[in-house]
Amino acid sequence: MPTAEEEESLKELGDNAFYQSETALQEMLENLAEVTSSEIYEAMQSSPFFSILCDETTDVSVLSQLIFYGRFLDNQGQVQTKFLAIKDIPNGTAETVTNNINMFMDDNKLERSKFVGFGSDGASVMVGSQTGRVTKDPIFKVAQAKDVRWLSHQKAVDTVRQCLPSLLISLEREAAERGDPKAVGLASFMKTYNFAATVSMLSDVLPHLTRLSLLFQKTNVDFTVVDTVVHATIAAVEHLRDHYGQHMTALSAFVEKLRSEGVTVPLNAHQQFIEQVYNPYITNVMTNLQDRFPDTGLLKNFSCFDFTSAD
Repeated sequence: MPTAEEEESLKELGDNAFYQSETALQEMLENLAEVTSSEIYEAMQSSPFFSILCDETTDVSVLSQLIFYGRFLDNQGQVQTKFLAIKDIPNGTAETVTNNINMFMDDNKLERSKFVGFGSDGASVMVGSQTGRVTKDPIFKVAQAKDVRWLSHQKAVDTVRQCLPSLLISLEREAAERGDPKAVGLASFMKTYNFAATVSMLSDVLPHLTRLSLLFQKTNVDFTVVDTVVHATIAAVEHLRDHYGQHMTALSAFVEKLRSEGVTVPLNAHQQFIEQVYNPYITNVMTNLQDRFPDTGLLKNFSCFDFTSAD
């Protein structure tokens, strides 16, 4: 409550100085909320990574609503969790929830490439194996490598590379707060130069193998080009042995960003990695490709069935 002197000063400004108008009050609250929200969204946009925590609820009139929280790194590198918004939705179906999350990110200019995590209360509409659609949306789905699918390997490696700082922070927190032995082991394993270098190496090699794999996943495979594509893939992998790809070239800068998360670089670490891991891996990939496709030249004979080239 204002003091007597403050009330006297306010009276000199006029009756409206008390802002007793409901309309004025709502406008001021909306302006204050807009300023606060814009600061949070700007911080999330500036963060190298962010995640969204979401929950569905209802208001007193039993209308469905979505509550949004954001987790991101501030300019000091500290993890921040902030309330973002409450949005009315027509219903609580998985499709509606997924669409509104995507629209929310678009409306607030939150880049998909920086989105590394999604949290919910575990309700079936969010993550259910049968009806849950939120985590089935490609942007919310965590990539997992499968032994029989090259595409999954590249996606998993790309995700780990993009999210490595956040993964290390999360593992360290699990290890410190919960004493999770798996988190302790993974954090120790991933906070090494060799791990960062291996992820970079795979990020350069796997796209070539993925393109080769996609050739055989088409409905109509053109056997006449298999030999050419296989030899082009082998040549591209061989080229990487003496000419680093995009991610190996940027390895030093990548590791430097990870130093704040405890990643160290032992003396001669790069040279040892190249000699003990990189070169043998490149050689083995080339050998494996040659062994898997020993007679691709014979497939060129299928060109006799190509009547488009006949006179």
